[in-house]
Amino acid sequence: MLHGVLTQRQFGSSGNAASALIDFDFLLGTYFVNGAAVSLTDVLDLNPSWVTANGLEILYTNGPGVIDVIGAALAEFTSRSEWTLVLEVDTTGSGNAQVNFIWGTEAVDANNDRFFIYRNSSGGLFYTNALDERGGASRSVQESNEPMTPAGVHRLAVTVSNTELSISCNGSAVSTSVDTDPTNPWQIDGVSLGGEPGFNIDSDYYLRSLILYEPLAASDLPALSAA
Repeated sequence: MLHGVLTQRQFGSSGNAASALIDFDFLLGTYFVNGAAVSLTDVLDLNPSWVTANGLEILYTNGPGVIDVIGAALAEFTSRSEWTLVLEVDTTGSGNAQVNFIWGTEAVDANNDRFFIYRNSSGGLFYTNALDERGGASRSVQESNEPMTPAGVHRLAVTVSNTELSISCNGSAVSTSVDTDPTNPWQIDGVSLGGEPGFNIDSDYYLRSLILYEPLAASDLPALSAA
């Protein structure tokens, strides 16, 4: 696992695209996979008009279907079981109890392998959560040190590895769930934004950037999620 390499990483396409597996900046309109520039519609199944000055709209009003990750970008998710994902989002303050940021699943899988990252309400505050299930076993973690208010720009970083699931939001201390059985197999074949692949959008937010790395140490996450 890489460690201490990206502590000064700036968000979006800032000359570091080659160090990321995926680097999408929806504010700048720049999209890279493995350092190579790609067309947005080659990596996301969407209406290009949903990319606005606020980022990529992932809203109920855009229709029923979630936004699927496709092409070379999907291959980066489905070809590995360990990675670090960094999202910068602008929540709309719509009052939704839950906002699904990103969701991956195995369409035909008796074990129901899946992962998702979402915002949920607890005690009137909004927190970021991550969950994955592999081989019938599940792990979940809530970022409880830095709640996401109902509206505003937030950055979150999540590392999924065979031994742990870790999360940091807005530069907070890391929350981690340790896997007591890291030998469980895990594989997904679909990834989407705004809800589960094949289902409807159940979220209201703008995605400002999405960056995927090889798995980084949990201790790197606060720097990646910091403003």
